[in-house]
Amino acid sequence: MKSLKERFQQKFNRNKRNISLEKEGYRELFFKTSFYNIPVREKFIVDDFFIVIYSESTIESPVTVPIFLVDGVFKMQFELEGYSSFCSSDLDIEIPEQHFNLFFLPKVHGALHYRKSRICVDIMFDKELFEREVSTLIPESSVFLKQLLDNNACKLFDQSPRITMEMLTVIHQILESGLPPNLQATYNRLKIQELLVLTFSKLAMQEGKGQSDLSLAENEKVLQISEWIAKEGIRLISVQELVDHFGLSQKVINRGFQKYYDCSVAQYIKKVQMESAKRLIKEQGYYINEIAQLMGYSYPQHFSVAFSKYFGYSPKEVKQKGG
Repeated sequence: MKSLKERFQQKFNRNKRNISLEKEGYRELFFKTSFYNIPVREKFIVDDFFIVIYSESTIESPVTVPIFLVDGVFKMQFELEGYSSFCSSDLDIEIPEQHFNLFFLPKVHGALHYRKSRICVDIMFDKELFEREVSTLIPESSVFLKQLLDNNACKLFDQSPRITMEMLTVIHQILESGLPPNLQATYNRLKIQELLVLTFSKLAMQEGKGQSDLSLAENEKVLQISEWIAKEGIRLISVQELVDHFGLSQKVINRGFQKYYDCSVAQYIKKVQMESAKRLIKEQGYYINEIAQLMGYSYPQHFSVAFSKYFGYSPKEVKQKGG
């Protein structure tokens, strides 16, 4: 399998005019392309060990496209919005919205299926460096590790798990840290390692966790609650309001949210609020004091501090960048 630099050099050469930043081994590329008539906007962050690819794809209706890569792929895929699946004779991988997986394909010969427009973050790894520097994080008994070392197609999770809030925070920090180039490369490496630790911790928790003791009706209500919170968006919601509205105890609600989202219901509400706040500031031009009021903060400064702590950058920076 070729190194990352070798595999992507041709793509970088074709798009050299789009390199917006290149200093001391750190490179960022921004460009627009088309994949089987699907318009795609991409941002590449390049390192010897990994390449981070942030992509936005405009998909009008469900589409299936063939894909063939001789050199294969080894990556962690975070499906922030949308849906994707890959089907082949070697391995099937399904990643719904807000889910992720880590997988290796020595060759890619199959079909990709997309249902709607997507926002995705891929972290492509150099296999040899990964095996040498990171594989010690994976339990030796892991089937994934054995298959990876034997150069066989494999995925870390049989069913792609949900992206946790901690993971989302780290992803935002990688994409929008705003650090000088001489610090950015080291910072990104540390953040990628943090993502891997969170991923393998999740695997360990899944392997050590028994079946949930929630009833079918309770499981269904928990999912209804998450959908309701998402629809409410930025509005301040109390846990007691959920208890009263849906007829479940706080203990049961939290147990369900830990099962499906790896967080408490209060943490989930905060995630939805913060993502909604960012979207309103960026896309609809809301003022910071308006957002603070909607979220129940007495002072805009308190909201700014909470926002900065959550995303790793301030709402003022989002406001300045605009849509």
